[in-house]
Amino acid sequence: EGAYRRRYVSVVSLGRAVLGGLLLLVLTVRSELGARSARAHARGASLQVRFLGPDRIGTEPRRVITLGFRVENRNGVARKLEPTLDLPSGWRVLSQTPAFSLNPGESTLRLISVSVPARASPGDEPLRLQVAAAGEPSLRDEAVVTVRVSQVQEARLRTVRAPGQVSAGAPYKAIYSFTNSGNEPVQFSLRAESDRSLPVEISPKSGNVGPQETRRIRATVKTEVVPDAFEHRL
Repeated sequence: EGAYRRRYVSVVSLGRAVLGGLLLLVLTVRSELGARSARAHARGASLQVRFLGPDRIGTEPRRVITLGFRVENRNGVARKLEPTLDLPSGWRVLSQTPAFSLNPGESTLRLISVSVPARASPGDEPLRLQVAAAGEPSLRDEAVVTVRVSQVQEARLRTVRAPGQVSAGAPYKAIYSFTNSGNEPVQFSLRAESDRSLPVEISPKSGNVGPQETRRIRATVKTEVVPDAFEHRL
């Protein structure tokens, strides 16, 4: 019985020792994960970039928008910061924002002007501003503003070339241009009217024109032989 009792006590003691080792291991791992999380949080919070105003704005093609943003250095070290603005294809930055420096706890307000192209498609476009510390790209923050481009439907037909006078009975040609000044494709269909009911052929009579594109239209008029001169309107 004494031997059995000693063996039982020995097993219990070993079990406690193993359990204590497991607890120590778990606590150590959790502590290390917490430290990593704290360091990551500190890196992300040491630099803050925010757009001023709403997160979503509206505009139209051929417009200029000005965006204000605030940068704060929450780090304990002075930093040289480099801003970068990601734009959709065809969009242009009109006022460049060069690199700047911020002391610990210091913040600054900056402005960026962006030109919206005439061909900008209707819909939402994200503009992403990233500010990173020079020589330390991992120290960065970014802000996003969504720009909603309105739909614009606008087309015009104008005379490019037409003769001032022709001989009676001779055909003449007039050239026109059909321009889509909007930001979406336009399907056109043309019909010519003659004030003297003369035969008129148009080429092409219909088609599609992309945003900010122009198509040439040719009209051929067959005149009639008459004794007196007349004015013809097409």
